[in-house]
Amino acid sequence: MERPASYYDETYESSSVHSWRDYRSVRQRLYKAATGMIESGTPLVIDLGCGPGHFAEYLHEFLPGRGIELLSYWGFDFSPVAIRKAQNIGLPGHFKFEAQDLLQMEFPLISPDAAFVLMEVLEHIEYDMDVLDLIPAGCTCIVSVPEFDDPAHVRTFPHWGAVADRYGDRIDIKEMRRIWKWHLFKGVKK
Repeated sequence: MERPASYYDETYESSSVHSWRDYRSVRQRLYKAATGMIESGTPLVIDLGCGPGHFAEYLHEFLPGRGIELLSYWGFDFSPVAIRKAQNIGLPGHFKFEAQDLLQMEFPLISPDAAFVLMEVLEHIEYDMDVLDLIPAGCTCIVSVPEFDDPAHVRTFPHWGAVADRYGDRIDIKEMRRIWKWHLFKGVKK
C-alpha cells in the first residue's frame, strides 16, 4: 500500500541519517554507480523523489571529480520535511529543491539532454507508470529499484526480468547493474 507524505515526514524527522556519508557503504556504491551514469555535458539533473537530498549532496561532491560541472539540479519530493532537510544541506544555488506531488508535475520545456534520476522511488508509488509518462521522450533516465521488501514498498523486483517487464515499454534500457539488493539501470525515455 502506498504511504502518504506524512509517513515520510515522520520517517525523515526521526532519522539519524543526516548525510549520504551516514549510510552504509552499500548505498554509497549505489550512488557512485548512478553518478557514473551521468554523461559529461548533462546540463540538468532532475531528481524525482529526492528525499532529504542525499544523492544531490553526493553529486555535488563527486561529479566535479569526474570532470563534469553540473549546471543545474532540481530535486522534487512530496515530503515537506525531506525538502526542508535538503534545502538545509548548504548546497550551491544551482541545486534547487521543491515540495511537489510527482503526479501533478509537468516538464514542457525540458531539453532531451536532461537526465531524470529516480533513486529508490518507483517502488513506493502505486502509479509509477504515470510518473514515468511525465518524463519527456528522449531524456536519459537513471533508476534504482529494490529486490527486497519493506513496509513502504508497493512492489519489489526479484530479478532483472521483472524490471524489464515493468519498465521496458517506457524506457529503452541501455545499461543494467546489480548493486547489492538494488537493480540500477539507465535508459532513454520512449
